Amino acid sequence: MLEKERLPESSIGYMTPENAEFQDRETAFGRQHRDDTDRQLLQYIRDRAAKLGHIPKKSEVPGYTYLKGRLGPWPRILEKAGLKKPRKKKTEKPMFSGPGHG
Repeated sequence: MLEKERLPESSIGYMTPENAEFQDRETAFGRQHRDDTDRQLLQYIRDRAAKLGHIPKKSEVPGYTYLKGRLGPWPRILEKAGLKKPRKKKTEKPMFSGPGHG
């Protein structure tokens, strides 16, 4: 019985044909779109959402790992693309409160 090739701990687990194909697609996407502007990449995400008919999950967007490297975490990417409302920033609270502080 053949054992699955073990990838480094920082990787996605065991090497399978599906993982290898995924990595190949992601690498190809990065090469194909490395000269795209952020605006073009965000349009790609909006186009993908229109094709799917809903806000896409990261698993539904080919090139996600490249996009994340260029544009940040998935929720922020969706915000930048105008597909999700920006999160409200937390307001700072004073360190001390109550009588005699502040």
